[in-house]
Order: sequence, then C-alpha cells, then structure tokens
Amino acid sequence: MSMDGDRADDELRSLYAWLTEDPDIRRGARPQFRSAPPRPGRMGADADFIYFAVQTGLTLGQVLGQYAAWRRTRSRPGTVVIERDGTKITLSGTDEASLRDAVRALGGEHEGTRTDR
Repeated sequence: MSMDGDRADDELRSLYAWLTEDPDIRRGARPQFRSAPPRPGRMGADADFIYFAVQTGLTLGQVLGQYAAWRRTRSRPGTVVIERDGTKITLSGTDEASLRDAVRALGGEHEGTRTDR
C-alpha cells in the first residue's frame, strides 16, 4: 500500500500505526513500513509504502476494512494505491461496493470486508 496526495508520507505513517494496532492484522501478518530504493541518478527513496508479510488467516478484505475505518477518522486523506501480485488499483472511497470491487480486482474475490469498526 502506498498513498498519493497532500501529506502522503504523514498519512501513510498514520495508516501504518492504525494497522499495527489491530490484533487481527498483527495475528495474520507483519506489516512493515518500507521505502522504495532510489532510481539511478536520484538521491533518496522514491516512495514509502506498507508491505504485508502475510503469515496465516489474514484476508485482503480485513486489510481494506481497516483502511476504511482509518480513512473515516481523517479530515482530508489522499488516495491509497494497493498492489498485489502485479495488479495495482487506486482507492479513494470507503463504501462497501468500492471495497468489494477492490478485493475482486486484486484476486481476493471470496474474501469478506468489514467496515463497521
């Protein structure tokens, strides 16, 4: 997961903190805050992102449900970019239909989403 928009780095760090506080996320994965290596001829990282090393039981729907819950706490969040197995989507909403479409597009068609937290 990465973010676009104003204050993307701060917002991504906030989302990372939110995700690491959720016991279901911690049980099923090890979220890691990472930076992409700089491109040749550039100094510094190109972008920060959250990487999930999934252990067991964590579904994409759970991650997106927590993203939706976090997003509702923000006054002006940017968009989140999610990449899974080479498929990349941009998500800017938190409605159930958008989240279900995102899960399907990323190959998790049988995973449920909970956005009521």
